[in-house]
Parts: sequence; C-alpha cells; structure tokens
Amino acid sequence: MLVMVLMRAAHVADLDLNLLVTLDTLLQERSVTRAAERLGVTQPAVSHRLRLLREQLDDPLLVGGRGSLHLTERARQLAAPLGRALLDVRAALRSGEPFDPARSERVFAVVAGDVGEMVVLPEVMSTLRVEAPHVTMTSPAAGGDVVARLASGEIDLVVGAPLPPQAGLVQRVVGRERYVVLARPDHPAIRRGRLSARAFADASHVVVSRGGPPGSSVDEALERLGLRRHVAARVSHFVTAPYLVLRSDLLLTMGESLARTAARHLPLALLPHPLTLPSFDVLMTWHERSTGDEGHRWMRELAARVTARSFQARPARDVSASASGTRPESAPDRPAARRPPPAAGAARASPAAGARPRAKR
Repeated sequence: MLVMVLMRAAHVADLDLNLLVTLDTLLQERSVTRAAERLGVTQPAVSHRLRLLREQLDDPLLVGGRGSLHLTERARQLAAPLGRALLDVRAALRSGEPFDPARSERVFAVVAGDVGEMVVLPEVMSTLRVEAPHVTMTSPAAGGDVVARLASGEIDLVVGAPLPPQAGLVQRVVGRERYVVLARPDHPAIRRGRLSARAFADASHVVVSRGGPPGSSVDEALERLGLRRHVAARVSHFVTAPYLVLRSDLLLTMGESLARTAARHLPLALLPHPLTLPSFDVLMTWHERSTGDEGHRWMRELAARVTARSFQARPARDVSASASGTRPESAPDRPAARRPPPAAGAARASPAAGARPRAKR
C-alpha cells in the first residue's frame, strides 16, 4: 500500500529512501523544530529534506498553521503505512541482532499503570542501574487506544490487565493477584486482626474508580449476603487512596502487592478480605513484531521476573490475546462483567456478576 501511494506522486526509483525517516518524523511531530530534535539534526537540515520530499512527491505534505503544521491529504494517506513500514524494517534489522545491556542506549516504553509503576518499575529500575546503566525506561500514561499504540510502536510493553483480542498481539501471564483490605491499625471494625463481612459492610469505603456505571464485584458479593456498603470517597488513582485510609475510618479493597507496598511506607494494617472475590492474572503484552528483537526479549524477561516476584509466583505462559477469564487491576471497584447468576448451591459470598447494582447509601 505504501508503494502504491508513493507511486501516485513519483517513481520509487527516483525517491531518496533515506528521506522517509525524516518524513515519518515530520508527520508525527508536525513541527520542523521538534522533528529536528528527535532526529538529532539542525532545523535547516530538516527544512532542506522537506523541500526535497516535496519535490520528489510533488505535494506540499505539510502546510503552515497556528501552533503546528497541517498534513495535506497525501500526507495523511502516507502517515500510517509509512510508520508501519519503517517499524517492520527496524524490527527486521533488530531480529537476531545481539543485545548488550551494558552498552545499549535504547529507550523502552512500558505502560504499567498505578500498580505497576509502584510495584514493578522500581525493581526494574534497580536492575537497570546495575546491568544496563545507559538504557532509559519511560512509563507513558495508559490512556488512549493502547492496542493501537503497541501496533504503532509508540509503546513496547504493557504490564497489567489483559487487552482486547487483536491480531498481532502476544500476551503472557506473569503473575496472579488477590484482593485484601487496607485500614488504619486502630480501625474500630477490626477484631483480632480480622474483619467480618458484616463489619466490612457497615464501614465506610474509598474506591478507586475511573468512571463508568456504579456496581462492582465487591458490591455484588455483599448483595449476595444481603448486605451493602457506603462508598464515602472515590479517587482516580491507587496512589492517593492509602493516604485517605490513614487519616480516616475508610476501608480500601486493593490488590495485595500494592497494599504491601503501601503498608511498608505507611502505618496501615493489611487484612484478609472477608468476601470471596476472584483473583486475577497479571499479563505482559507486546506486539509480535518485537518477539525476535533481542533487546525487547531481554526487557520482557526482566519485567517477567520482577512481576513474578512482586505478585504471587506463577509459571509464565503465553495466552491468547483475549485472555477472557482475567480481570483488570482495579476490578473490585469497576463494573462487574454481565454473566448468568450462579447455580443453586453456590457459595453465598461469591460475587454475583449478573446481579443488578444497588444504589449506594
């Protein structure tokens, strides 16, 4: 497709293919200044290359605008196929190429979310400091279409929840997580280091929620027992919630790994959860294009080792992209999946994913 688009404007034999990297960067940045910074060259050099590209493709490609350049229709047609083609070329060149972590200056972009950034990435950085001192790790925000960002090469790796089915994605289970309760040590609901389901329901709660309709596996498990809870606070990040617990009588349901991290730094009590909640797999996801990349493989193995240590140890295994049975890191306070109600005789404390959410009091 890329060649067909190029041929509309020029003979491929006459096109300086070395300019395609510059064109790809310009189409992404929409700025000569930012493109020059990324390419490590001067602005006049990028401007000269843009003039050559305009001549060879017989199209302005980028035109002036306030704040940033605007892509012409031809440039929009080129952007996606050109980016994919260059990614495939880079992946082909790297495949089988030796990787020396002690000398490498590669940059790896790993989306890990709140939990991964607090639990996994500190251990990864500790290893990089010793084994790969010149490697750079970035942790982009998890927003937007993560699957598309993996496919485009914007990010290298995702650690955490399963991603939707998508051709070209590889997912590997690297750990398993269960839920616990965080509370301040002198919380009045705690009896002999434990919480009963009734005491849990009677207390006020803080939940981590990024929007969506009310209802969660916690609420539905309580509903099965004829109970309901009062959610007194909602926050957007797991980093914030433990501080609210510390200064109040709020209870917080969260994954055990992050709860242990919080309890190491704050005077908080970590308690077994009084409800029967589903545990969930922690997955590592990447694009199949990177599978043969020795540097990427090294980073994957490092992330897998650290994740297995941080979460409940579980033999790593590859799974399909759908990973339909797993749940995201914030599952207890996100909408539960719609399923048929459990058969008669099922444990009463099990979460009823098919139950209708009750209004919070």
